[in-house]
Amino acid sequence: MTLEQFFLKQISRKVTSIEEIVGNLATIYPDVDQKDLQQDFLDFAQDLEAAKFIVMGNTLEEVEQKDTSFTYSVEVPFTATDDFSQPTKDRVKENTQEFFLEEVQGRPLISSLQFELSSRCNERCIHCYIPNGKKNTGFDMPLAKVKGILDEFAEMGGIHVTLSGGEAFLHKDLLEICKYCREKDLKISILSNLISLKDEQIPVLKEVNLSLIQTSLYSMNPEIHDKITTVKVHLRRQKQQSRNWLQQTFLFRFHVH
Repeated sequence: MTLEQFFLKQISRKVTSIEEIVGNLATIYPDVDQKDLQQDFLDFAQDLEAAKFIVMGNTLEEVEQKDTSFTYSVEVPFTATDDFSQPTKDRVKENTQEFFLEEVQGRPLISSLQFELSSRCNERCIHCYIPNGKKNTGFDMPLAKVKGILDEFAEMGGIHVTLSGGEAFLHKDLLEICKYCREKDLKISILSNLISLKDEQIPVLKEVNLSLIQTSLYSMNPEIHDKITTVKVHLRRQKQQSRNWLQQTFLFRFHVH
């Protein structure tokens, strides 16, 4: 692991003093003067702060004041970078794939993970691979098993988790799973038909900073849509829930077939 990677592991959502961080680093680099460690780390952290990845301050109050809530809203781009120029003359990677290929060279990495949390579903789509017989009385993945897998995934350096089914919102522990993903600093996406989504669940999903929710529309014509899902009136419910999501400034993706 490189020095920068050890530095990065010291940073989390929890506010941490520079003294505690230097103390942790001193156990890894016992032969390095602590003043040098502190200066090197501060240089590293200040670069991250300039790029708006982290916030720093002299007091807890100052840090909290700087820590503006995240939003996807274009009108309030809290996370926007002010200057997109590239000050270095070093070669800049052309895309994310190139970056990851170099990072994992000789070191396999699972960056994304998808859970089929439940085989149960409230639609009966004619193209679905799950037998209809399993959609009423099928399986739900136990919460303890999901958390155990998430622990291993985060420890391996995983980045992104997708929660799907069946229908993800039929899993009784979906919100708890989302909160646990957030504790592990994992990016969260949900695949859902939105029919079982309850209004009271939306604030929780907003709190965990859901990255994406994706739903499928088979037609804007209710008769055609319902003929594919074989369940009536679901298109109207999907359209209403989609409006609710968009009003909450969630990043939303439609798959139109």
